[in-house]
Amino acid sequence: MLRPASNVLKTLVVIVAVLLWFENLGFNATTLLAGLGIGGLAIALAAQKTVENIIGAITLYISSPVKIGNLCKFGSSMGTIEEIGLRATRIRTLDRSVIYVANAKFVDMQLENISERERISYRPNLMLSAKTKQHDLLAFMAACKNLLDKHEKIDDTPCRVRFKGFTPWALQIDLLSYVVTTDFSEYMEIIEELNLAILGLLNEHNCQLANPEFARVSG
Repeated sequence: MLRPASNVLKTLVVIVAVLLWFENLGFNATTLLAGLGIGGLAIALAAQKTVENIIGAITLYISSPVKIGNLCKFGSSMGTIEEIGLRATRIRTLDRSVIYVANAKFVDMQLENISERERISYRPNLMLSAKTKQHDLLAFMAACKNLLDKHEKIDDTPCRVRFKGFTPWALQIDLLSYVVTTDFSEYMEIIEELNLAILGLLNEHNCQLANPEFARVSG
C-alpha cells in the first residue's frame, strides 16, 4: 500500500513543479489547471474500475474478513488466500489452480472464513431402513450417543442423537456433534474412526442403512 501512495505523492510534486515552471514562463496557471481538470476527468472515468479495485483492497485490509493464508469459501468456490493486490486477490483452489478475483467484486461476495472456526462439525447422514425395529433403533441411538460422549475429541455441547422423522423408505437419524480441532487432517482421522465405530454399531444392533433404490421407486 505504501508504494502506490508514494507514487501518487511523487506525481503530485511533479505536477506542481511543472505548473510553477509554466507560470514562470508566462503561461496562465488557471488555464493550465482547467485543461488538467478536463484531462483528469477523462482519466478518472477511464480508471473507474481500477479505483474501485484499489478501494476494495483497502477495505479488505481494514475490515480483514479474510487474511493471507486463510482458507475461505467465496461464491461457489473455495481456496486459500495467497495475495491481496491493488487490482485483484489471488486465491489457490483445492485443485491447486489459481483464481484472480477483482477486489471490487471479491469484497461484495459472501465470504466464509473457514480458517477462523474453532471446531468442525460432524454430522453424518444416517438414514436407516424403514424395517428397523423400535428396540434396535433405540439401542443403536443410545450406543451412538455413548460413543460420542466418551470420545475425548468430541465437544460436550451440542452433542445429540435423535430420531428425526420418517420417509416412506427410511428412518432419519439426526446426529450432530463437533470435533474439537482446526486441523483438517486430524479431523479426517477422527471422523474415520467414528464412522467405523458407527458401522460396527449398525451391525451389532441389527440396523441397516436405507436402500436408495426404494427412494427412486417411491419417487
